[in-house]
Amino acid sequence: MQNKENTAKETEIYEVGYHIMPSVPEEKLPLEVSAILSAIVSKNGGVMIASESPVKIELAYTMAKKVGATQHKCDEAYFGWFKFEMSPDNINALKTFLDAQDNVLRFLLIKTVRENTLVGAKLLAAEKEALAPKEEVKTETTKPEKTVVSDADLDKTIDELVKA
Repeated sequence: MQNKENTAKETEIYEVGYHIMPSVPEEKLPLEVSAILSAIVSKNGGVMIASESPVKIELAYTMAKKVGATQHKCDEAYFGWFKFEMSPDNINALKTFLDAQDNVLRFLLIKTVRENTLVGAKLLAAEKEALAPKEEVKTETTKPEKTVVSDADLDKTIDELVKA
């Protein structure tokens, strides 16, 4: 029984999200992705669970990366991710590999769970809409101007209504 517990603790579930430099041509993206994939699977004994191919996105802010003597500033990048199972002993080797890649602008390596944690875009949009504060619609109503009625005119109108 103790052997099964040791085997289960030997591997953890991780996810790496990465930005590839926009200077990489789209036709060379598969080479960059396969380099990251081989670092996960072949070199470090990882097992792939899920992934998403990189797509070009606009970044929320400008990111900079120093490659050699040149400082590159990027407003967009290719974003992709992998979810995989790997021994915690090999994670530092993967992190070192990703740090050394000139074409990887930035990456985030996290420990996660095996279950599918993706939420559909439509669900997120509906949730944002539901949580957004609703603006009150103000309608401008024009108030009729008050007319001044004398006491004599008021008495006359009341008498006419009573007689009718």
